[in-house]
Amino acid sequence: MNLPAAGNFQVSVKGLHFNDEGRLLMMREKEGVWELPGGRAQKGENLIECLIRECREETSLHCEVLEQQPSIVFSAVDQNGRPRLMVFYAINFEHLDFTPSDECVEMRFFDKKEIRKLPTNPQVAMLVQFL
Repeated sequence: MNLPAAGNFQVSVKGLHFNDEGRLLMMREKEGVWELPGGRAQKGENLIECLIRECREETSLHCEVLEQQPSIVFSAVDQNGRPRLMVFYAINFEHLDFTPSDECVEMRFFDKKEIRKLPTNPQVAMLVQFL
């Protein structure tokens, strides 16, 4: 069994914000890739605090984490072949009046079928099977 070298395993924390029709909020990065709000946890960082920090950094918005336990957790390999533990929490944004950044130039809601057609990174593409 090949295990990742120490220090090479990343934990990514992402937010799941659904609208009233059950469509998932996604963000388009400057490069055109669609992603979920959130990012990599820093060493020793609380996962919920990480998610709140990342949402603020990417969008200037505060997210409310709706549950203390994650909704979905799975392991994945990112576009560079690095192993990742993907942790997803249900979140809510009070509004979507965000400040654009390199990590978020557009926000839109999509259903599962639409998400499958979007340019995403591998770990987000895997999420669809868990929704």
